[in-house]
Amino acid sequence: EMSAAGKPLTAERFYENMTAIYKKRQKLGDLIPCDSAYLAYQFELSCGTKRIMPEVGAQTPDSRLQICYARGMTRREGKSFGIYYEPWGGDPFSACAYFGAKNEWNMGSSDFPFQTYGHNGGSSRSLQKRIFLYAYLSGAEFISEEWGLYNTFLEGTDFELSPYGKVKKDFLDFVRKYGDIGDKLTPIAAVLPEELTVLDSVHEPYKLFGYDSTNERLASIKNGVSEIFASSTEMIGSARETRSLKNSDLPDAVDLLNRNDDMLKKYDHLVDLTFGSDLKDKFNNICNTKDIPALLRKRLPCYVDGGLHWLVNECKKGGYYLTVFNHSGVFRSVAEGEYTLPEADKTVTLSFKNEASPTLLEGDGKLSLEDGVYRLTVPAGGFAFIKF
Repeated sequence: EMSAAGKPLTAERFYENMTAIYKKRQKLGDLIPCDSAYLAYQFELSCGTKRIMPEVGAQTPDSRLQICYARGMTRREGKSFGIYYEPWGGDPFSACAYFGAKNEWNMGSSDFPFQTYGHNGGSSRSLQKRIFLYAYLSGAEFISEEWGLYNTFLEGTDFELSPYGKVKKDFLDFVRKYGDIGDKLTPIAAVLPEELTVLDSVHEPYKLFGYDSTNERLASIKNGVSEIFASSTEMIGSARETRSLKNSDLPDAVDLLNRNDDMLKKYDHLVDLTFGSDLKDKFNNICNTKDIPALLRKRLPCYVDGGLHWLVNECKKGGYYLTVFNHSGVFRSVAEGEYTLPEADKTVTLSFKNEASPTLLEGDGKLSLEDGVYRLTVPAGGFAFIKF
């Protein structure tokens, strides 16, 4: 297909050729793109993609950014999203597997530079659990995996679940038990330029196709996105573990999407990351990043102070779910396995409107009421799931 289009003499021609191939294949079958660093949701959805699937895990930074962008764009288009979990990680970099040298790719280390290193290989079970839960609570409709059989089971005769497989089973039990999570509350949208077809979440900014801009403008966009979705409070733990999901002072209640004025009317406030467009002339509810905490404190039914990652879901049958994650303090290596540092345990304060009474339903947090103040302690790598 590529050769039939002729040798492209410019990057623009190569982009046009590949776009034509993508659209052709989209007509033949239902392509599900799997983006990691280069998030091309605007391009993909404009080509008729029905569902998108960001690749998340210890190998890819800023899963919150990936998922919030996927959510915002699919909400805009009336489509759906899921996640593609890649279980690589650890030190040395590897995958978790229980079948010795066997693997689903039928590859040896000489064919492709990977190692399995048995049950201590790969990313942590803690990260696996938190990413699954976070994706589900954010509106993901499905979860796929890069490496499923040989880390889910200990052996291939009776198929006894491994620790990795038990996390998957516990997650499925959670979904069955809490099928009424409703919608994640996101009253604010961060707005990207409509013509920005690819958001580069890792590398230095460059001129993107279909977007006429300077590197300085792209740098401003990336800085704004990072401040809202990827800034973190103090984190300790394995380097790969702490870059995927991060604790933050900003509540997880903001969608990220490319500009679409009809969709933007549905949000209470907008953060303008278009830099130079007429967005401010058409909407009078523009706010700055620094305004987000105060606006959400007024708008959300509860608030968490203390620098952990949290989000709120409005239940289908009334009431709310509050989920608080502590992404800090997890270590993972082949030599020592997985462990957490107690100094990463963190206590936050919770405030609820309308005299709501919270109940801790799931997780490893501890909820207490002292002098009229609710306090929640979440251990390193842990979470708390609260109904109110």
